[in-house]
Amino acid sequence: MKTMNIWPAVRYHLEYVFWALLWTFGIVGAISVAIHIFFGAITTTGNVDVNILGFVLFSSTERPEMIAMLNLGALAMFMFFIFGIAGIREDLRFYLQHGMGRRTTYWSFVVGALISGAVVGLLGEALNLAFRFWPAFPLSGLNFNPVSGFFIGWVLHIGFFFFAWQFGALLSLIYYRLSKNQQIIFTVAAIATFVIILPRAAASLLPSADVIATAVYSFLSSPLNWIVIIFSLCAGTALGNFLLLRRANVKE
Repeated sequence: MKTMNIWPAVRYHLEYVFWALLWTFGIVGAISVAIHIFFGAITTTGNVDVNILGFVLFSSTERPEMIAMLNLGALAMFMFFIFGIAGIREDLRFYLQHGMGRRTTYWSFVVGALISGAVVGLLGEALNLAFRFWPAFPLSGLNFNPVSGFFIGWVLHIGFFFFAWQFGALLSLIYYRLSKNQQIIFTVAAIATFVIILPRAAASLLPSADVIATAVYSFLSSPLNWIVIIFSLCAGTALGNFLLLRRANVKE
């Protein structure tokens, strides 16, 4: 680690993450506030609850007003996923051109993802805290109910953001290492597995949906189980990226 001098590479990661998230959060935050003000002026006599892809929520109870909430946590997780997909290949070429090796490339995006996830995760949990005190607050982070607690929520934000970045990089590196024909075969096999094979296997081997839902809810009621699951996924994807990256040939 001493000979890699990863901190210049980490600063490079943090800089583009900062500006990308600042512009994105600024734009969608302004849109969310505008929607909140607009729908706050609309009266309604019934119950309304509309959720658009988990990002924007319009809701109302018997009160004659509506609120609009934007899930910045879900948006940030999507952004981290994009960072992983789009960044790893360019980072590899960029760092190798500047005399940095694959180990530096790998550890820089691992450390950069952890730092970025910690900072944005703290923001997400702070938004959740604001929402708990003021339900009409228009912005929120990821929601981990029935898990509660500021620190646990922050740790889980870090885990989900880090996993999104590493999973995006994993997909990018898999396709980067495959030929065009292998990419087509891999894509078809992956789609068939998740759309056909897994649902049929689950329907034939697992008990009823109600039993599964009860078991899943009971399992996820423990914060420790959430942490074990997400950080196991983080470790698995990070290891996969290390194995794929260390022998990856640089392509144009």
